[in-house]
Amino acid sequence: MFRIGVSGCGYWGSTLVRTLREMEDVRVEAIADPDPEARRRVASLLNGDVKTHASFDCLLGDRIDGIVVATPPAFHVEQAVAALHKGKAVFLEKPPATSLSDLELLLATAPGQTLMCDYVFCYNPLIKLVKKELGDDFVPVTVRCDWTNWGIVRSDVDAWWNIAPHPLSVLVFLFKQIQMTGCYRGNGFADAQLKVGENGFASIFISWFHPMKIRKIEIVGARRSVIFDDVGRKVWLIKHDDLNGGISSPNIEYKPMPLEAALRDFVACAKTGREPVAGREMIERVTKLMVEKRKEENV
Repeated sequence: MFRIGVSGCGYWGSTLVRTLREMEDVRVEAIADPDPEARRRVASLLNGDVKTHASFDCLLGDRIDGIVVATPPAFHVEQAVAALHKGKAVFLEKPPATSLSDLELLLATAPGQTLMCDYVFCYNPLIKLVKKELGDDFVPVTVRCDWTNWGIVRSDVDAWWNIAPHPLSVLVFLFKQIQMTGCYRGNGFADAQLKVGENGFASIFISWFHPMKIRKIEIVGARRSVIFDDVGRKVWLIKHDDLNGGISSPNIEYKPMPLEAALRDFVACAKTGREPVAGREMIERVTKLMVEKRKEENV
């Protein structure tokens, strides 16, 4: 039985607990949050069969194998580092770090311990299909990522740090060479430009102000293209030399769901020592892209 402690009992912490409770050979042993109502709400998901703590330090003292950190971003590095020093595997909510100094501290801590971030789209079955279809020889010409939704503008983190890890982690998962070239950024939106491969161009537009929920990536090559639509749960595969019959959209089953697949990878890696798909290398690549060459504009 793999015993897990959960730090942070807000929306995402509750979602993680709901997923963990359905997994075999996994037990949520303890939870921690300074808000007693949040603790009570999450404990009720486990029928009260869980230890509850007001402080993270108490959680560290429990007999647990891994810790899920779902606190506000300001606490991510501090809690992850403390847990790693205690020999715990760490599953960290995005963003794992918001500065290069914090990133260096995080990656340098207990390198033998399992550390991964919840870049769940790298565990999406449609994205896995896209990676397979593109193969190693694919040369991107243009890539367009749109990630928008009408929502509350948060005070603890802006849209860039909250939303951009999703499309950026997908691009890192799909392509070996990515370089940030510029980013116009406000509190509720961002428009970033990147170089992909030798001569490919990518753009990422994210927004909390957009009235429509969109999660789409369009990847165009010289001979074939791929369109990923997460909202519609569809992938279109397009062969340019046969536009009349070269468009297909395979039916892909969402089992397990991406979050469950990510948590299963976390547990398996903690047990075996294998590097997670969304482990230290991806954390480093995504975070470095996010802090490079930013132009900030308050809106």
